[in-house]
Amino acid sequence: MFEAAAGTALSVIFLFLWIGVRRVVRFGMLVDLVCFVSLTWMFHGTYAGMMTGVLAALCVSCYLRLMRKFVYGKEQLVVLRGEGLPKFEWRRKA
Repeated sequence: MFEAAAGTALSVIFLFLWIGVRRVVRFGMLVDLVCFVSLTWMFHGTYAGMMTGVLAALCVSCYLRLMRKFVYGKEQLVVLRGEGLPKFEWRRKA
């Protein structure tokens, strides 16, 4: 199930890269909704299929969110080092 979701998400992401990231990110919410509905509909036969579609749509949604931040945002991801595990934070570009 996880392998199928990862493979499906990667194929959709490669399709977005082939089309062009700026074109896809411009209509981010619509693309996210269409991707979620189409992936869950494609895999709707069983419970494992539905989870595959939902996980793939979640991966694509996270990718679109990051691309929205990097392409059109004025923020960057910063790694904060301290005690224990490193923390990540979005900060405005200077």
